[in-house]
Amino acid sequence: MPCFSIESWVADKRHGYFIIDLQFSVSRSLILRSVLIIFFNAMNSPRSIVAVARLATKSSVPLRNCRAKSSTTSRIASHLSPQAVKLQNASRAFHTQGSRSSGATGAAEASNPAMAFPCLDALESKSATLEAQSLSSGPEPSYTSGATLNYHCNDPLLLDWGGLLPEFDIAYETWGEINADKSNVILLHTGLSASSHAHSTESNPKPGWWEKFIGPGGCLNTNKYHIICTNVVGGCYGSTGPSSIDPADGKRYATRFPILTMEDMVRAQFRLLDGLGINKLYASVGSSMGGMQSLAAGVLFPGRVGRIASISGCARSHPYSIAMRHTQRQVLMMDPKWNRGFYYDSVPPHAGMKLAREIATVTYRSGPEWEQRFGRRRADPSKQPALCPDFLIETYLDHAGEKFCLEYDPNSLLYVSKAMDLFDLGAEAQAASVARRAANLERIASNSDHCWGGEASCSLTLPDSPYQEQPEADAPKDLNAPVTPSSGPPQDLILGLQGLQNHPALVMGVESDILFPAWQQREIAETLRRTGNKNNTPLLVYNFDSDADSLLDHEETPNERETMAKATGIEASELPVEQSYKADDGELRDGSGSIEMTGNGTGDENVNPEVLEYAIQALEGKKKHWYTYMTTADFWVVLAIGQILSLCITATNTFSTLLVNVGTSIPAFQTLFNYILLTMIYTTYTIYTYGWKKYFDILKVDGWKYIILSFMDVQGNYFTVLAYRYTNLLSAQLLNFWSIVCVVIVSFTLLRVRYKWAQIAGIVICCGGMGMLLASDHITSDSGASTPTQVKGDLFGLVGATFYGLSNVFEEWFVSKRPMYEVLGMLGFFGVIINGITAAIFDRESFVTATWDGQVAGYIVGYTLALTIFYTLAPLILRMASAAFFDISLLTGNFWGVIIGIQVFGYTIYYLYPIAFVMIILGLVTYFLAGSMLGDSRKPWLGQYQEDGIAGLGTAKLKAVNEARREGLVTGGNSGTGNSVAVAV
Repeated sequence: MPCFSIESWVADKRHGYFIIDLQFSVSRSLILRSVLIIFFNAMNSPRSIVAVARLATKSSVPLRNCRAKSSTTSRIASHLSPQAVKLQNASRAFHTQGSRSSGATGAAEASNPAMAFPCLDALESKSATLEAQSLSSGPEPSYTSGATLNYHCNDPLLLDWGGLLPEFDIAYETWGEINADKSNVILLHTGLSASSHAHSTESNPKPGWWEKFIGPGGCLNTNKYHIICTNVVGGCYGSTGPSSIDPADGKRYATRFPILTMEDMVRAQFRLLDGLGINKLYASVGSSMGGMQSLAAGVLFPGRVGRIASISGCARSHPYSIAMRHTQRQVLMMDPKWNRGFYYDSVPPHAGMKLAREIATVTYRSGPEWEQRFGRRRADPSKQPALCPDFLIETYLDHAGEKFCLEYDPNSLLYVSKAMDLFDLGAEAQAASVARRAANLERIASNSDHCWGGEASCSLTLPDSPYQEQPEADAPKDLNAPVTPSSGPPQDLILGLQGLQNHPALVMGVESDILFPAWQQREIAETLRRTGNKNNTPLLVYNFDSDADSLLDHEETPNERETMAKATGIEASELPVEQSYKADDGELRDGSGSIEMTGNGTGDENVNPEVLEYAIQALEGKKKHWYTYMTTADFWVVLAIGQILSLCITATNTFSTLLVNVGTSIPAFQTLFNYILLTMIYTTYTIYTYGWKKYFDILKVDGWKYIILSFMDVQGNYFTVLAYRYTNLLSAQLLNFWSIVCVVIVSFTLLRVRYKWAQIAGIVICCGGMGMLLASDHITSDSGASTPTQVKGDLFGLVGATFYGLSNVFEEWFVSKRPMYEVLGMLGFFGVIINGITAAIFDRESFVTATWDGQVAGYIVGYTLALTIFYTLAPLILRMASAAFFDISLLTGNFWGVIIGIQVFGYTIYYLYPIAFVMIILGLVTYFLAGSMLGDSRKPWLGQYQEDGIAGLGTAKLKAVNEARREGLVTGGNSGTGNSVAVAV
C-alpha cells in the first residue's frame, strides 16, 4: 500500500459527508491527489466537525516509517468510520515523529515533543472549508454590505494609464433630503476597503461605518444636507472592480482589470453626479484614502466643489506609505492561491489577505499606543511560549487579519492600494496624466491596438541586475549626512493645488498616525495657503495615544467607524477667522482669539465623540440600584448648594422686608449694586481671559441673547422686591411655586427635557410641602403682618416668578454651552444698563421719599452680598442639576424664612412648618430616584454624548472627560483631554 497523509478533511453537518483530500507518495516522481467523498449521517451531531491533517513531504519515506504511534483517540474520532480514523492517525504519526540519528535505520525517540501549531491548523481548516464549499456554491465570498442603490453608466470610462472600462456600475447610498436646486449635496469619500454603507438605511438597517456621525443634528446633518457615499470603482461592494464581469467575454476581469488612479475613481463618482442631475457639491469630504479623493475632486472639478474637508489624507503619496502598501501586496501575491488573480473559481488567497491586513493594522496605530494597549502581556502567561500568536499584540493582529480576510476582494485590495501609491497632485504629475490621456484618446480614435495586445514592451519587466539606490538630483551626496527638514511644500505641489485657492478647506490629522503622519496634513494646509487661498484654511492636528478604537482606521470595514468623522461637522466656511494654534514649544496660545467648535475652546470641548460615548456609557453603567446616585458626592453637593442658595434668597427677602419696614422701598435701585458687583468681578475676568477683540466679537454675535437674559432677570428681581411693598415675607415667597411651573413648561417645550417619573413625583411632593406652608399661612394670620393690598403683592410676586422661571431656563442653557464667568459677566454688564433704566423710570419718587441712614446702607450691603453669592452659585447647580431642581430647592427658603423671622420679626412657628420642610427635602431626594448616574447634568440639547456642550465645572462632559482620563483613554494636563488640539491659520 502507498504511504499517505491527509491534507485536509472536512465533516459538514449540513451536507452530511466528509471531504478527504489524500496525498499518495509512491515514489519521488509520482504524486497522486484524489478526493474521496464518504457519506455518513451526521445530522444529529452537535456541530460540524473539522479535522485537519498536514501535507506530506514530497520525499520518499519508507513504508515502515509511516506507521502510526499509539495515540489517544480524539473527541472527533468517535464520529468517524474505522477507515477514516486510520487515515487520521497515519497523518498524525508522520508529523509527530521525533528526530533521528544520522545513521539510524529505525525510529528513535525525540529529545523534545513536537510543537503544536494551532494557527496553521486553523488556516488549513479554513482552506478545507472553502474548498468544500466549492462543490456547491463556489468558494468566493459574496462581497456585499447589503442593499444599495446602483448607477449604471453605459459610456466608456477612459483611465489615466490607458485602460478603458466600456461600462461600469457605481454602488451608492444616500441620506437626507435633497433641496430643490440640489445645492446641499455632500459627497462622502471612503477609505480603502469601505463600502458605501456609511449609515443605516431603511433597506439596510445594519449600522454603517460612520453611523454615529450622520443623521439629524449629526456632524453630517441630514436635516440640512443630502449625503451621498459611493463604493469606489475598483472596489468589490457593488461598484465595478476586478471581481466584476467583463462585458466583452462574460468572464470576471481578475487581473485583466486595468490599472486605475484616485482621479479615475473621482471621475466615475462625478459621472454618478451627472446622472443624478447634481451640478455642484456643497462639500467634498473624506478621510484617509477619502481625504485624498476629497482633494482630487476639487482639483479635477474646481467649479463643481464648494468646499473641502480632508481628514488624515495627503496631497501625494510618500515613500513610507508606498513601501507599506507594497509589502501588503507582495504578501498577498505570494499566496499560491492568489494564482495571478484568477482565483474566483477556487479557494481565495485568504492567508495572504490575512497577513496583508496584519501588516496594514500595524500602520494604523502608533508605537506608544501599542505599548499602552498591550504592553508585553501574553495571552496566557501560564502556558509555554508558542510560535503561533502568544503575546496579546499578536492575538490582536491575528484577529484583525482573520476578520478581514474574507470580507474584501484580494484583487480589489491590490488595485485600490496601487491607486493610492500613484496619487500625486503635483503639477508635473497632472501634466503627465493629461498628456497620457490625450495620447490614449488619439489611440482610441485611430483604432490603434498598441499596448493592448499583451506585448512584452507594454509591460513592466525586471532588470537583469538588481535595482540600485538612485537619489534625486538635488539630494545630498553624503548619504550619512543628517536630513534637513524642508522649509515648505514643493513649488510643484503649490502649482498643482492652484485651482483650490478659492475653496474653503478644512484639513485634519492625527499626530501619532504612522501611515499618514501629521506633517502630510500640514503640507496640505501650507500648500493651500501658498496658493493664495484667502479662506483661512484651518489645520487641526489631534494627538491620540490611547484607545485604539478612538484612532482613525485608514481602512474601514463595514462594521467599523472612523472617530474623526466629527470633524466634518465643522464647515470650513463657518469656522471663526481667529483660531488658536500650537506654538513650536507645544504651548497652546491664542492668535487673535480661539477656535470654538463647541464650548469655550478650553480643549476638553474637542474630545473625540467616541471617547465621550465610551466614558458616558461607563459612568451610566456604574448605576446598580435605584438609589445609586444618592451615594455619589455629586448628589450631596447639589443638595448642599441648593440649601445654600435657599439661605441666600431668604437673606435677600429678609433684607428687602427690613428695608420696607424702615420706609425704603426701592426695588430696582437696591438690585443695581448686585449687577455692578457682578460686572466688576466677572466682566473684568472675561475681558482678561478673552481679550478686548474677542469680547467685542461675542457682544456682536451673542449680545442680543444676553440682553434677553438680563432683561428677564432684572424684571424678576424688580417685581419680586416690589411685592414686599404690598405683602409679607412668607406670602411673597409664593413666587417659588409658580416659578417651578414655568420652568417645567418651558424646559419641556423648548429644550426637549423629558422628566422621569421620579422627577415628576419629586416636584409634586415639593409643591405639596409648599402648599402646606401656604395653608399654614392661611390658618395663622400672624405669621407675618397682613396688609390690605396683599393680593396686589401676590400678583407682583407671580409676575416676578414668571420672569425668574424664564431666566432660570435660559441661564441653564447658556451655562451648559458657555463659561460661567462669561455668562455672569454679560448678565452683570447688561443688568447694570437695564436695571439702571428701570430704576430711573420707576424708582424716582421712591428714591426721594426713602429713608437714608447707616442702617439702610447696611441692609443694602447685606442684600447685595447675599444676592451676589446667589448669582455665583446658581450656574453651578444649573449645570450639575437643572432649573427645575434649582427652583424646588428654593422652596425650603420658606422654612428658613420662618426661622429667621422668629428672631428678626417675632414670627411664631406653626407645627405644619417643620412637616412642610421635611416634605420638601423628601421631594428633593425623590427627584433623583431611579435617575442617571450623571443626574440632570446630562442635558438633552447638547447631544447624546454632550458633544455640543462645554467641559466646565459641574458638567456631564467634564465628568465624562475625567472618567476617560481615569480609564487611560485621554491624557494631558490642564486641557484635560490628552487629545491636544493644534490649530494653525
